[in-house]
Amino acid sequence: MTPAPSAAFALLALVVAFAVVRHLPARALERSVALLNGRSLPLLLGILTALLLGWVGGGGLRMTPISTDENAYLLQARLLTHGQVAGPPAPIPEFFEQPWVMVTPRTYAKYPPGQSLVLAPGVAVGLPWLVPVLLLIATGALVFGLARRIAGPGAALLTWCAWVLTPMTMAWQSSYFSEITSAAGWLTALWTLWRWHDHAGRRWLVFTALALGWTAVTRPYTAFLLGLPIIIVAAVTIVRRKAWGDGLRAGLAGCALLAILPLWDHATTGHWTESPLSQYTATYLPWDRLGFAIDSTPPLRAPAADFVPIASHLLAVHRAHTVARLPATLLERIQWVMRMTWNGWRVVLIPLALLGLLALGRPGWIAVGSGALLFLGHLAWGHESRWTLYYAEATPVWLLAAGAGAAWLARRGWGESGQDKLGALVLLAAPVLLMLSVIDGRGYRAFRAERAAATDRFTAFIGNEPGKTIWFIREAPDPTGQPVLVVNDPDWTGARTWIVHDLGARNEELRRLGPDRAAWLVDRTTGAAALLGVPPGR
Repeated sequence: MTPAPSAAFALLALVVAFAVVRHLPARALERSVALLNGRSLPLLLGILTALLLGWVGGGGLRMTPISTDENAYLLQARLLTHGQVAGPPAPIPEFFEQPWVMVTPRTYAKYPPGQSLVLAPGVAVGLPWLVPVLLLIATGALVFGLARRIAGPGAALLTWCAWVLTPMTMAWQSSYFSEITSAAGWLTALWTLWRWHDHAGRRWLVFTALALGWTAVTRPYTAFLLGLPIIIVAAVTIVRRKAWGDGLRAGLAGCALLAILPLWDHATTGHWTESPLSQYTATYLPWDRLGFAIDSTPPLRAPAADFVPIASHLLAVHRAHTVARLPATLLERIQWVMRMTWNGWRVVLIPLALLGLLALGRPGWIAVGSGALLFLGHLAWGHESRWTLYYAEATPVWLLAAGAGAAWLARRGWGESGQDKLGALVLLAAPVLLMLSVIDGRGYRAFRAERAAATDRFTAFIGNEPGKTIWFIREAPDPTGQPVLVVNDPDWTGARTWIVHDLGARNEELRRLGPDRAAWLVDRTTGAAALLGVPPGR
């Protein structure tokens, strides 16, 4: 559905709900208020968040990975479940090279450890999607719970309805990307900071430090940008209250988590001050850094042939990322964030959001400040404007502004009963708004489902082949991050399948290392699979 009809239906639903609420019996109004203020409602909406994103997001709750990044996180999680931080090196690295993964001198993903540590329990029990689903539940509950405290229950439900199926949420939150963890961590930090600020006990500031600390272990730069306003508010409050003990305990808790980073660096790269990310960057993509200059240092290793289109595309993006283009870059990124946040029926909320930015109180402005810093801080990073993943955590903030604007109008129009009537109005309109979100999201569902299906078909195909196998993959990648089928196993020596690059005449080198393995060649351009040979006796 295009934005105009979708917006028209949303307006009609809101107008009808408004007319009904004006004549709603007092008892019905009381029931709606009780429902929206219920203690269990955040959890129920959290569960509904996971169900909606699993359904509309495509592929169900099991979340088949559809990007090279997701595959890297899952590989690291599998390593952890095998009791390893880093696995053995690939026997011939050129065959096993996987995007965002070091395969020599040892095997590990380039990313900080937080996301893989979070995923590991689910991977260990054979349910890799389990923890992402739990994080979606927590995030959905926190979005509603925080919005309810900031702007009231009606505004909170409107915020949640607008957020849950935005393209931004559907594209990035229903996944294995680390943003699902950093979003939950940041929202938790906002909630616990508020509890501590309201004199609920010093333990809440410790929880804030732990939430921000884990966010930093997962996405350090994002944690710095999102956490800076929180840290400033906490520091000012500590000084004003002379709560030095609270600050000391929180500081020690946060530092204890941050200590994971140098330990992780040493366990992977062998150096306390060299991270897997910096090592991978120097090895394959020396120009892939913050800033506006291109590092001309040659890579230590050439990327695999099927990764060259992705690497070349990223290099072109970095070369175009200059100080002179910053105004244009800013405008392009704003347009994409707007497109991914205010699509479909949500365009009717934009005037309310502009009004709500003025109506937000201090807690709301802390969240706005964090979201603004997240956006502005990434101006130093060269990326495609449509790659809005880096801003996914802050999506609820902008929609909360719309909820706050609606609450302000309700108070002005209905006086003391404004909050209650707004809640009843949104309750009546919510089914229509969610239905419109589902319709608007069909394209995103189809996109993810199509990519997931290709991976699932390949996984099912190789699973039907008995015995040990080698699968030489002749890729047909695109620069948008379509998953390269080559993925590593934590233990390549004992792995049932080796999924490796097709290197033509060099394939025989690897076959000699696995004489007990049947060999196949898969051509992703044609979709054909050819049996190259079977071991004697099979």
